[in-house]
Amino acid sequence: VNVGRDADTIAAMAGGMAGALHGAQAVPERWRSRINRVRGDCITATAGTDLAELARDFERALAAEHAEERNAAR
Repeated sequence: VNVGRDADTIAAMAGGMAGALHGAQAVPERWRSRINRVRGDCITATAGTDLAELARDFERALAAEHAEERNAAR
């Protein structure tokens, strides 16, 4: 997606929302395979980051935090 200005950001947000609402399978594999690893062109420290792995780690961390909150509320 490239129609100028913030179009790429809007597309990224739409893809993220589709994935959050419907799971990774909502995004076609041919798209996911092209964006899975960060090239690090702008921020070199992110080079090689696997976005799917990062998302899974984030999901696990949130689930653990929510479980701790539920246990503390008991």
